[in-house]
Amino acid sequence: MKTASIPYESRVSQKIFSSDLFPETLLVSREGERIFTDSLKIAECFGRHHRDVLKLIRNVMEQSPEEERLRNFAQRLDVYLVNNARRERPVFELTHDGFAIIAMSFTGEKAMRWKWDFLAAFRAMERQLADYRQREADELKARDRQYVRVLPRIKPNLIPVVEMTKKGMGRARIAATLDKSPASVTYHRRQARRFGLLAA
Repeated sequence: MKTASIPYESRVSQKIFSSDLFPETLLVSREGERIFTDSLKIAECFGRHHRDVLKLIRNVMEQSPEEERLRNFAQRLDVYLVNNARRERPVFELTHDGFAIIAMSFTGEKAMRWKWDFLAAFRAMERQLADYRQREADELKARDRQYVRVLPRIKPNLIPVVEMTKKGMGRARIAATLDKSPASVTYHRRQARRFGLLAA
């Protein structure tokens, strides 16, 4: 029987996480540019003992090229309390690719559903990061455009340096013409390149 097609991003783990506005954050995390899940979440969602998930991850790492191990797996120590006693346990953080490799070992209908849910959560978080990067880039361009408009007032020597450089004049000649030091000309050229007024 056909069922309505609902994007995974909109229904990730709704059966137990429906109260969360951003369910992908319960499956994956982001710190700066890093997007990852961890072995604790994998063990909980796939119904495995954490020690078994750790063993699986270590086996995969042993068989993987060094660059893939460094790129896709990172170990940390988690601190938790048991009967008010402080304990530590190793936890692995896995990238999108690291998770995909580990998840190959999990079988069954429920495991398949969780695989899709995790992958959808990674995609949702990756889109959020891409949108954030784009907004930052747009804001930077807007600030640069605004800055370029007021450059003649706040850096009166910048435009003459640009124009003389484009005419092929050397640094020493520009410095002498403007009664500035060669170091000052170099600084203004660097600023001009930053704002796209001179080729890099």
